[in-house]
Amino acid sequence: APYLHNGSIPNLLTLLDSDTRPTFWRRNFESSAYDYESVGWPYEEIDGPFDKQTYNTTRSGYSNSGHTYGDILSDEERFFLVEYLKTL
Repeated sequence: APYLHNGSIPNLLTLLDSDTRPTFWRRNFESSAYDYESVGWPYEEIDGPFDKQTYNTTRSGYSNSGHTYGDILSDEERFFLVEYLKTL
């Protein structure tokens, strides 16, 4: 984590379901902070106020759109795909 070339997606589960991707989010910067269930960073979705540690996907070059190939999967299929990827 993070995912995509610009780091706009905090974990693998949100990569595989574009409807769940946060627009504004912030993560914990402790090196031990990792979400093993979702395979990525634990994050907090926020509405504001924003600071320099807020990831704003509406800014040019920071978008988390596209890469919607996982949207065709059911929740169960996403779960099993992520569980499989954890074994690699």
